[in-house]
Amino acid sequence: MHIVTTNDLTADLPKIKVPCHLLMGRSGNLGYAAAGNRALADEFQSLVAHATLDIIENGGGTYCMIENPDDTAAAVKRYVKSLTN
Repeated sequence: MHIVTTNDLTADLPKIKVPCHLLMGRSGNLGYAAAGNRALADEFQSLVAHATLDIIENGGGTYCMIENPDDTAAAVKRYVKSLTN
């Protein structure tokens, strides 16, 4: 695991050309409400300008799809629909 934790690929993020959709729950240690996670999401969006972010209420970080599946599915549907416009 050491090789993974010591590689900073931040410089490669602007090279991403495919659609990117970030999903985060608002609460919890992994949620958008935590300042460090908010900063990471904001940095990702600044480096991948076309990336979109949906904050899922009542979802704890990366488990928003389990904790709030209806709102998560609605966010994904909106995002996919936006790709066809």
